[in-house]
Amino acid sequence: MPSSSKRIIAAALLALALLLAALSGAFIHTADPSFCARCHKILPAYEGWQRSPHRQVNCHQCHADPGLIGELRARVKGLYMVYVHFSDSDEQALPTCEFDWHRCYECHYDPPADLTSLPPLPASHLHFSAEGLRQCAVCHDDVSHGSR
Repeated sequence: MPSSSKRIIAAALLALALLLAALSGAFIHTADPSFCARCHKILPAYEGWQRSPHRQVNCHQCHADPGLIGELRARVKGLYMVYVHFSDSDEQALPTCEFDWHRCYECHYDPPADLTSLPPLPASHLHFSAEGLRQCAVCHDDVSHGSR
């Protein structure tokens, strides 16, 4: 293999390694709740979260689907929110950070050992878990982000 080909391959591998390092750093940085709080529209939710009983729960534990694909979708949605915010388009509503209320059960019904500070779901609430019945936030809308 000619030395110019080796240089091109080495340069491409170095560029790929730098790109992966940058993406990894960005992935870790955007997982920090304070990153989301940089947006003035999200700041009230962040401040409410800091005062809430859920302040030890990372945003992505509720707002991203499980696994790498879920995390990536959450990041892409966040980028879209930034685009909508800066596009000055009055026709496009800023998307919300929705969450699947079944995630409440992951900690409150069968809490992991490292989340002993979270109270388990009371037995009286179990009948609400059936589809079509109330979501947790109907009654507990202020526990994750406080009163706004």
